[in-house]
Amino acid sequence: MSTNPGDNQEKHGNKSEKAGRGRILVVDDDHEMLASLRRVLAFHGFEPFAYSSAEEALAAALPELGSFDAVVTDLNMPGTDGIELMARIKEADPQLLSIVLTGYSTMENAVAALRMGAFEFLEKPFSNEQLAISIDRAVEMRRLRRQLDEYRLHLEDMLEKRTKDLHATLSKLDNAYINTMEIIVTLLELREPSTAHHSKRTSNWAVLLAKKMGISDEKLLEAIRRGALLHDIGKIGIPDAILKKEGKLTDEEKNTMSSHSEIGHKIVCSIPDMEEAAEIVLSHHEHFDGSGYPRGLSGDQICIGARILGIIDTYDAIRFSRCYREGAQMEAVLDEISRCSGSQFDPEVVKAFLAISHELEQAQL
Repeated sequence: MSTNPGDNQEKHGNKSEKAGRGRILVVDDDHEMLASLRRVLAFHGFEPFAYSSAEEALAAALPELGSFDAVVTDLNMPGTDGIELMARIKEADPQLLSIVLTGYSTMENAVAALRMGAFEFLEKPFSNEQLAISIDRAVEMRRLRRQLDEYRLHLEDMLEKRTKDLHATLSKLDNAYINTMEIIVTLLELREPSTAHHSKRTSNWAVLLAKKMGISDEKLLEAIRRGALLHDIGKIGIPDAILKKEGKLTDEEKNTMSSHSEIGHKIVCSIPDMEEAAEIVLSHHEHFDGSGYPRGLSGDQICIGARILGIIDTYDAIRFSRCYREGAQMEAVLDEISRCSGSQFDPEVVKAFLAISHELEQAQL
């Protein structure tokens, strides 16, 4: 083989297939050694690309380094030596392994070569069989590394697909649960026609108020939306005689009615990933001063979603007509909510509510 770089350039042009046992980049400033290496590698079935300097090798091979299977390089060469050559190769293709040849073997040279990722360190003179075995091992190592990378890539793609499929399945399951709950809410409103659309209104408006307060966390906003939508679902366990009663409830009937928060909490807790929404359902009748039910929580002990819903629920209940009374005018509703600031309601939430009250009046389902 000629050591003329042009001959190698022509060979580089055929990138479609690797010949024999592998494409080998060979660099040695000794022309006789370079020719000998070329003959030995060709005899053993390798396809050598030989250069008499590291500069020539880098200029010709660097753009397509990935097509090579191993590097055989002399260590001590004028200009760019073998150490610098390996450093450049390692930077461009960390998986391409180098076999170092040297007639000046020292511990310092060996350590420097190994630090640059030398796969083998052969001292001249060496046997042709020893060189062929070393190259074979380097080529096989590169092949295994490529297979491992392909496997990892395939595994990552497969994991990504499985994860997407799992998320899609969980989303469908989650939506199925929510759809079921919405159907129950709709059936509940059919039991109590005067509260028709109450749950959907409070759900929309609770989210609007939460955003007004600066809440941007999507998970929390979704919990508020769902908690508000399902806050009265526990009324499914309240007898019609109490739920539809037009007159004043007795103390015993009030206690039964009050249990709807805990009933609703148990129902919503049965839905996966609905813990925050369930807490809102349980706590939406708690009062800021601790006078509410079912646990007598106060202040920040009441989750923010329940503090928001408490005002929205009250607004909707007073503003819209029920079976036992007519709806109040907006001014009266605002006066009542303002009056209860600090007692039934969180003052900060009241402040935000008053700021968007005109939007609630204009909002349409």
